[in-house]
Amino acid sequence: MRHTIYLLSILLLCTSCIYSYDADIEGTGDQMVIEGSILSGASSVFTLSLSKPISDLDALTQSVMAKSVVVESENGTTYEGVFSSQKNSKYVNGTKFIYTVPTENIQTAHRCRVVVTSLDETVYTSAWVPFVSTPDIDSVFYQVNEDQSGMTVMVDTHADSDASRYYGWTFNEDWEFTSYLRASCYYNTSTNEIINFQNAENIYYCWNHNDAPDINYFSTDKLSDNIVSRRVITRLEANTLKVQYIYSIEVSQRCVTAEEYNYWTILKKDSEETGDLFSSQPNELRGNITSSNPSKIAIGYIGAGQVKKKRIFVDCQKLPLYHVRMIYEVESFPETSWNRMYKKGWSPYYYDYLEQAYYWTDRECVDCRIHGTKDKPAFWPNDDK
Repeated sequence: MRHTIYLLSILLLCTSCIYSYDADIEGTGDQMVIEGSILSGASSVFTLSLSKPISDLDALTQSVMAKSVVVESENGTTYEGVFSSQKNSKYVNGTKFIYTVPTENIQTAHRCRVVVTSLDETVYTSAWVPFVSTPDIDSVFYQVNEDQSGMTVMVDTHADSDASRYYGWTFNEDWEFTSYLRASCYYNTSTNEIINFQNAENIYYCWNHNDAPDINYFSTDKLSDNIVSRRVITRLEANTLKVQYIYSIEVSQRCVTAEEYNYWTILKKDSEETGDLFSSQPNELRGNITSSNPSKIAIGYIGAGQVKKKRIFVDCQKLPLYHVRMIYEVESFPETSWNRMYKKGWSPYYYDYLEQAYYWTDRECVDCRIHGTKDKPAFWPNDDK
């Protein structure tokens, strides 16, 4: 028997203000790209990659993977980094090696730099840079669009007139969402049984996470006051799972020097035209990193400073956001066809005691794990499981 039900559905659309820097470039090249900042009060993370693809993965590893990553202070103190992870994309040049340096207690009164030695013994050294002080974030807040099509997250901050007027923000976001329907049971593929959930067991509540890779820069240099008001951090459309239930965003703020600000804003402008952040650039845009091997170009700008953070939670159920109404069907099947229907993407929804039959629906309607995990963040503000 088949039933038709109506419910509000969140379409799986993705929105962001982040640029994509992967490019399918033909040819060879081995320009080292070093990304990261030297931080006080937190670990410093550096990412090593190539700006152009090469066909030999072993050669890539020799050129990019570091023998050592060391942060040096002008007072003679050094901080040794450790390899933390490796990320890959569909292109060889998408392989990135990530290193973490414990600089939490570095003294900010002295200039510092980072020295990277690759496996092929090429030494990349950034220029000595001062630490730039960062003010606290005044507020992180959101505003629902007038047409209820989504919401905008913004930030306010300020600093003394003689402090740095160059700001950069990154963010990470977590969200809790639910499946469209709450199943009372699940299908055991090993035993061909449908089993009722016990107590708090469910595949209804899930969570997901995103780290925004881009840095949002802004300058108050041409303003009379060193005040940032209503700076847009990200925009969220209503028909996404991010704003279906509970949404949280943590904004990180760091002030930079004029030189670092100019480097990254010019580079980003060029990338919007070429589609590749670290494609061939004029010499003056290679940054503040030098190489011991003149044939191996180093690209990047290493700055130093503090990071200030602020997190907010949004109960999206209370927001006047517009969601699209969708139609889903539920249907019962004989036990002999359960395994076949499960493989086709159906899952059990509930048991009808009057008809003495289990009703099934599209798995995407009842299993939130398709778009997230059951890994609840430790800082989450409710008791959902």
